[in-house]
Amino acid sequence: MSANQFLEIPKVESDAQNIGREANKDGDDVHTHSDTEIQPRSEREEALVALIEHRTREVHHLQQRICYYKSQV
Repeated sequence: MSANQFLEIPKVESDAQNIGREANKDGDDVHTHSDTEIQPRSEREEALVALIEHRTREVHHLQQRICYYKSQV
């Protein structure tokens, strides 16, 4: 056995693979994508903003329902 067999360069995982593995540890069913399929940051930001706006409208709607039901009591 030569020393070269033991001195191999370790493989480095990409960030996308690490994120996918972390999500899978939490029990989420996430599929990892290759680097070419990852969404650009601007698209992810737009999706996050849309989600926040949706949740804000949902909270407002639920607050209205609470007021309605309190008035019925």
